Amino acid sequence: MTDGFRFSNVPDEVAHRILSFLAITDLTRFGCVSKRCRELPLSAPSLDFDLSTSDYTFASTCEKRIQLLNYLDSFLCRHGDNKIQRFRVRLECHCVEKKIKWMVDKTRSFRIRREACECRKEYSRIVRWVEIAVRRGVEVLHLEIFIDEKQCGLDSLVPSCVFLCGSLKTLELDFGMNYPKVLKKPSSSSFSSNLQRLDLRNIEIHEGVFEWMSSSCKGLKELSLDNCRAESITIQSSSLESFRYIYDDDDLSDFDIIAPNLKCVAWKANMFVFQNVEKCTRLEKVELLLQPQKHDALVLFEILRGISTVKHLTLNHETTMVLFEGGSTPALENVSYLCLNIYCLCDILVPAMASLFRGIPNLTTLAITSIWPDLDNCSEFDTRYWKSLNLAFVHKLEELDIHMLIGSNAVEFAKYVLEHAQKLKKMRIVHTAEQSKVLRRVNESKKISDATLVFEEAEE
Repeated sequence: MTDGFRFSNVPDEVAHRILSFLAITDLTRFGCVSKRCRELPLSAPSLDFDLSTSDYTFASTCEKRIQLLNYLDSFLCRHGDNKIQRFRVRLECHCVEKKIKWMVDKTRSFRIRREACECRKEYSRIVRWVEIAVRRGVEVLHLEIFIDEKQCGLDSLVPSCVFLCGSLKTLELDFGMNYPKVLKKPSSSSFSSNLQRLDLRNIEIHEGVFEWMSSSCKGLKELSLDNCRAESITIQSSSLESFRYIYDDDDLSDFDIIAPNLKCVAWKANMFVFQNVEKCTRLEKVELLLQPQKHDALVLFEILRGISTVKHLTLNHETTMVLFEGGSTPALENVSYLCLNIYCLCDILVPAMASLFRGIPNLTTLAITSIWPDLDNCSEFDTRYWKSLNLAFVHKLEELDIHMLIGSNAVEFAKYVLEHAQKLKKMRIVHTAEQSKVLRRVNESKKISDATLVFEEAEE
């Protein structure tokens, strides 16, 4: 491959787009090809400083690590005053291998233990890089910093200049599950931020941060909190359109959101405070990944009734089961897309799923995904069972997506849909290699429509 053949006639903006998919280490190798290949990265508006590869974490010496950091310092300097539109940094805790003496039956032996290195100035370099990106008008900033408190060594988790950056539109912060940090309210909260998307992961959020979002982020459209601990969340935003809160523990005691234009919500946390979302009357898409108990059925019923206007609904295994065990399912006549994230299509779940389908007569797209494929107790219900229910949705269903469902329950349901869904356009089944023979039964079904059948073998 020659420089003239690939890049001599390619416009810079096209070449920069191609290079935006490369990490900095790959850009370095690219720069060795020719003079033009060496110059292109120095004007690239998208930079990806990924220091998470094994060469720079576990197997690296401090000297090698520092050489790379020095090179990145030099690279940013040679990048000049060119605009940095997107800047990503991923840094993992630098570990060194140490020999530890070990006595077994009075015999001396050694074992290798990995320990965090004391390279405490690493994060201070990242702060300088971020400050440079801010000065050069960064619009998308993505920081994945997986280091401990000793290596961080700073009072402020995020440089204050980030919250004062007028060009910044997207901010993504991830500090790792093993290295939780506390994000505090920015000191200059009076500054009007132009942030449109904020994605926080593995962070403990101080209550003042939500005050800052409400008062300073007037254009915020997307807010995602993944594994972020917060005792209280209060948000007031007329611009917010999408909100995601995923946290396994029930630490959240108070949740209040006033967002008249909110359209999309994903929730995996305390279900008892979720009812405040009912005040958001424009909801179109809701994802509920709850962990309710049987005695929570009434609360769950009220939650679903409160969001009955949504068109796109996602439920997990536990939510579907508790709704059924509670004895009633609210009418969800506006739902046209339903996604079920279940463990498997076991015998105990089939009646619960059927009960849910009764309340969704206008369903056009159905997706069922198994997250725990299991053959045990998945073979009691055949097509005759489904036919006996006279479900209204099957006459409007246009698309069915089945992912990793095993056992005859799944096969019989797929056959039922093929034989009774007159408007079905496409059925897609993702399966394991072992299921290939079983799925022939689906392919041999008499289709009532001209639907396209797609079989895909799942990657291991």
